[in-house]
Amino acid sequence: MYRQLARMLHAGIPANQGLQFLEGRVDAPLRPMVRAFIEHTRQGGRFSAVMSRHSTLFPAWEMEVMRAAEASGALVDSLDNLGAALEGEIETRRKLRSHTLLPRATLVVFVLVLMIAVTGFRIAETASFPSVAESLRYALTQFAYVLLAFGGLVCVSVIAAQLWQS
Repeated sequence: MYRQLARMLHAGIPANQGLQFLEGRVDAPLRPMVRAFIEHTRQGGRFSAVMSRHSTLFPAWEMEVMRAAEASGALVDSLDNLGAALEGEIETRRKLRSHTLLPRATLVVFVLVLMIAVTGFRIAETASFPSVAESLRYALTQFAYVLLAFGGLVCVSVIAAQLWQS
C-alpha cells in the first residue's frame, strides 16, 4: 500500500483521493484504519499521528520513518522506501520458508523413525515368551538400526544440499 500511495502522490493525486482509491483494495479488517487516515488527512493531520493510534499495526520504525518524512518533506520517497523494505521482508520470509521446508520435513521423519524404534524396543522387552522375545528383539534392533541409519543419511544429505546451495 505504501508504494501505491507514493506513486499517486508523485502523480499529483491528493492524499485523500489516493487513500479513498486504496480503501477499496485493502482487506476488510484494514478498512477502518484507512478511513481513519482519510478523515485525519482531510483535517490536515499527519500520517504519523494516525499510525501511532494504530500502533499494533505499525512497527515503531515505520512510524519514525513517517515522522521524519513529514518533517523533511520527503513523504513520497519515504513511502516508496517503506514499500520496498516491506516487499523485501516478505520475499525474505517466503525464501526462508521454502529453504527450510526440507530440513523441517526431514526432522519430522527422523523423529517418527525414532519413535517407532523406541516403541519396537519396548514391545520386545515386554514379550512374555523368551524365544519370541529374543527373536523379536533381534529383528527390531536390526530394523531400528536400518531406520536410524536411513534417518541419519537423510539428515546429512539435507545439510550437505543446503551447504551446497549457499
